Amino acid sequence: MRRIAFIAALLFADSVSAQTLYKCISRAGTSYQQAPCPADATTSRVIETTPEPPPSQEERSERARKVQQDRSESEYLSRMAGTDRMIATSRRSGSRHAATSQGMGDDRCVSAKAHRQRALDKAGLSRTYDLLSSLDAEVAAACGN
Repeated sequence: MRRIAFIAALLFADSVSAQTLYKCISRAGTSYQQAPCPADATTSRVIETTPEPPPSQEERSERARKVQQDRSESEYLSRMAGTDRMIATSRRSGSRHAATSQGMGDDRCVSAKAHRQRALDKAGLSRTYDLLSSLDAEVAAACGN
């Protein structure tokens, strides 16, 4: 991954003209550089690169619009799945203020949800269907759902 990032950085260098990229292999490992390989390294490959032109204002605004659209869709899907409240509650440690601002009800409901979150955190990836069912039933009973 670092190699790809390094190559990308070289591609977006200051000049627009073609550049030479050297792949050097030594005892320390493989490196990519703009200068020829040192004496203790072997030149494995020489690559001629031409950087892409910087994006136009129109391309930048299209990317920003796409990011905003993706964020909106993600928030919508999170609301539809009900995970937006669960995250907000766990971040606030299940306080009464968080419960009333989210419309989740009384202390018993908040306490049940906090207990469920602690149990899920403790179980990690080894949670079972029976555990999830029992925790959800406790929350439903406490919250009146």
